[in-house]
Amino acid sequence: MRINHVIAGLLAALTAIFAIAGPACAQDALPVSDEPAKNVIKRVDAFYRGLPTVSCTAEVSVKLGEGTVDDKVGMRAVAVRPNRLVIFAIEPHGYFPTNQFVSNGSTLFEISIRRRMFMLSDASADFQGLHARVGNRSAPNVPVETFLALLSENPIENILHLDVEPGLIRFAGQTEIDGVLCDELVLNEKGSKVWVRANSPYWVVRYENSPIAALPRYLPEGAKVTGPKIRVDFKAWSMVPPDNEGWDEETIVPEGYIQMATMHESAKGGPEDGYDSLTLESGGEKETLATASDTKGPGLLVGPDRRGPLKKPDGPALKSVVPEVELFSIDGERTKLSEIRGDRPAAIIFWAKDDKFSRTGLPSLIKSLKTLGDSVSVIVIGGGSDADDAAWMTEFNPAFSGSMIDPGGVVVEAFDLEGMASVVLVDKQGKVAHVYIGPNPRLERTVMARTRLLMKAAQDAESSKGEGKEESKKN
Repeated sequence: MRINHVIAGLLAALTAIFAIAGPACAQDALPVSDEPAKNVIKRVDAFYRGLPTVSCTAEVSVKLGEGTVDDKVGMRAVAVRPNRLVIFAIEPHGYFPTNQFVSNGSTLFEISIRRRMFMLSDASADFQGLHARVGNRSAPNVPVETFLALLSENPIENILHLDVEPGLIRFAGQTEIDGVLCDELVLNEKGSKVWVRANSPYWVVRYENSPIAALPRYLPEGAKVTGPKIRVDFKAWSMVPPDNEGWDEETIVPEGYIQMATMHESAKGGPEDGYDSLTLESGGEKETLATASDTKGPGLLVGPDRRGPLKKPDGPALKSVVPEVELFSIDGERTKLSEIRGDRPAAIIFWAKDDKFSRTGLPSLIKSLKTLGDSVSVIVIGGGSDADDAAWMTEFNPAFSGSMIDPGGVVVEAFDLEGMASVVLVDKQGKVAHVYIGPNPRLERTVMARTRLLMKAAQDAESSKGEGKEESKKN
């Protein structure tokens, strides 16, 4: 199929327009260094949240190293709230994992022209969900992420990648871009930047990523890479709705393209975040088509009738009591989980030998948790693992030393987890406070912050208890 036919089909992907305003939820206080920056953020966020439909054209500039890569890619995007959109950037070099990203409200379609592959999956309920979904993938997709950020609940916060690169947003003055007076916002001194019109309508005119925002999100400990420098120049914005021509799967899938379970190589090295294997169910029988450990390359290839990855498990319910289970040491000694945990808050980390994120993302988290001292119990468990697996993981990274093992996966089943990196935080009373399943680029920062809050709550409870005893003695 000719590319112009593909584009025509993509633009036909948007159906009836829903005159739904953007989310009216209150925005958390952002780390902003000055009043002008606050004012710019307030008006730009309000402006984009209020758009029921929007379209744009842009030029995406890509640079990597001195003279290595210096290219420009055309981008076009159309969106209708709550979750219908088409984004495409036609480029044959593989700068971005997907060239076309389409949601018709129920199905998400993605395509890579370079790989001649496509993916179909369930669409998220709104643009905030779609933005979070793309942000959790291992390979940054700047055109898609930039446009979705502006449609999310917190446009400026998300386009500046505060979740990836924490810091202060500051107002850097006013600049003319193509004859348009713009307010410039920058994250930190050399972070991501965004330029927005100084006067209504408050369209974003330009975005530049920081070196940190451009890096792959899952890297082995100690790995160093140089990410591309990417700039998005928005040439035109419009609130004119697209044509209502429906969404036809056959018109947007080019002939000869192969369907995939995932378009991106995730931290697992195979199925995307939340998917551990691809299974075909027929007549009560299950056939495993592929798993994270046997894939090679950026995803799992599947035939046209074999699609639909397994969903991420729910994990233990919040506020439920942690299940009482027995764990085994590498020497075969049995110990109850409650005995290891004691009456302290606990961070229970599950790893799996064949899970790439377990090997690359968890060691740093385990080390950081162990710096918190004796006020929290750090329990590392090899889900479904045996002594040989634990020895292998310890040799791979000493952070896994002392791991408990779970032969047969009894503990994993009790916690309603599967073979992927997972973290369960438990409060002092032994109840589940937070559950994190699968790869997440912000996992360590989030888990550390939540653990400190659980520690503080436990300390406050002890202090109140002590004060109560003193008061009783006085009386």
